Amino acid sequence: MPLLLLTGASGFAAASIALHALRRGFSVRLALRKQSQADLWRTKHGEEWKDKLQFAIVPDFAAPGAFDQAAEQVDYVIHTAQPFNWDPKDNKRDMLDPSINSVLELMRSSKKAGTVKAFVYTSSGAAYADHTQVRPEGYVIGEEDWCPITYEEAAVLPVEQAGLLYCAAKALTEKAAFKFIEDEQPNFTLTTLAAVWILGHNDRPDLTWANAKESSSYGKTARLLLDPQPEAEKGAPAPMPGVFISVHDLAGAHLNALTSPASFGHRYILSGGRLTYDNIVDLARKAVPEMAHRWIKPEGVPVMSLPTLDSESAERDLGFKYTSAEDTVAAMARQLFALEAEAKDAA
Repeated sequence: MPLLLLTGASGFAAASIALHALRRGFSVRLALRKQSQADLWRTKHGEEWKDKLQFAIVPDFAAPGAFDQAAEQVDYVIHTAQPFNWDPKDNKRDMLDPSINSVLELMRSSKKAGTVKAFVYTSSGAAYADHTQVRPEGYVIGEEDWCPITYEEAAVLPVEQAGLLYCAAKALTEKAAFKFIEDEQPNFTLTTLAAVWILGHNDRPDLTWANAKESSSYGKTARLLLDPQPEAEKGAPAPMPGVFISVHDLAGAHLNALTSPASFGHRYILSGGRLTYDNIVDLARKAVPEMAHRWIKPEGVPVMSLPTLDSESAERDLGFKYTSAEDTVAAMARQLFALEAEAKDAA
């Protein structure tokens, strides 16, 4: 059975990738920064997957040789881990260098291992965002589009532009990965998959009602739209348009990319379609009607227009069909109320 090395499995996206991979027959080695994160996985899934689930503790992903041991005998690599700091004190130290160097160290270790066949990097739709121009009507954002911010420009962005810094970090990391392939000519291929607004059932091993509204797109969505809200988020949120991807589709696309020759050397945006906060509230109320009163309807009119994304290339080359917004939101809504019920039963 093939061995997959996966980073970031303490988070929403990679947790789903890990379980999808195990169910498909992969052995999975999770590269985690802390032993406590491995312990959570072992407690939650160790018995079921004891013969297929492995762990590698890598405290600093950007350190030279950080993944040398973790990459030994590995067939495939998926790198989802991404540092993000809304309040960076030093843009290079806190965002740019950890992001770029972690992917390069993982690629160096993968090359050194000599067994890796394919490498998939989880990028972001932010890596495609060009803040310097307004796209003409009908323009479709795709593989050739990049955030144009240079390393030098990103290094001096003010803290108020941390979101723009994130865009730059994702694009610069992608570019560094493709340059590694060009310069080093390793035996493995590279595919990058850009995630957008990830929703759906959350497989984090530590997920509870108490922490369900923390971090990730899953947590932010629940924090803003589901009563009770955290004190800092009180009130009806402003409406926001967006593009979403089911975490189920995200996981499947990553695994398919490992063995889909059509995807090798390419970049893809994963998007299941447009979705607003209003849409989410309507779909969540429909999915769990007895809890309809708990969802908070946004107020106001969306001020953002959305670009058109080339989402069809991923479906074609990676061999999957996007899950509907209705099914994606329903899975999330049902899980949130199940978590709440479990917490009440345990109280």
